Amino acid sequence: MSTALKALKTFNYKYIYKNPVIKKHLSSIGDIFSFLFEKYMTDLEQGNPESVIFTDFLSGMDSKYLDRHSPPEIVRDYISGMTDSYLIRQAPAHLRPKSIDHV
Repeated sequence: MSTALKALKTFNYKYIYKNPVIKKHLSSIGDIFSFLFEKYMTDLEQGNPESVIFTDFLSGMDSKYLDRHSPPEIVRDYISGMTDSYLIRQAPAHLRPKSIDHV
């Protein structure tokens, strides 16, 4: 098993963590995180029921969660539960990285 894990780690470093094609997109991903964090914070503060943070995350959530977590924690939890592709789809088009399907 340790051999397979080592092979996987080697693969990840070569094709993901140190891949120059992927690394060039890191700043745009950071911009997306910042944009979405601010957007969802505003939606929470303004009580925007149309926002996906309400419709996709808080709808049906136990009221204890809301009582025990601050707005930044709620936004953090929502964003941290997103898949990569969902996060990118939530971003405005001008912040989305170019396709990297060939990686």
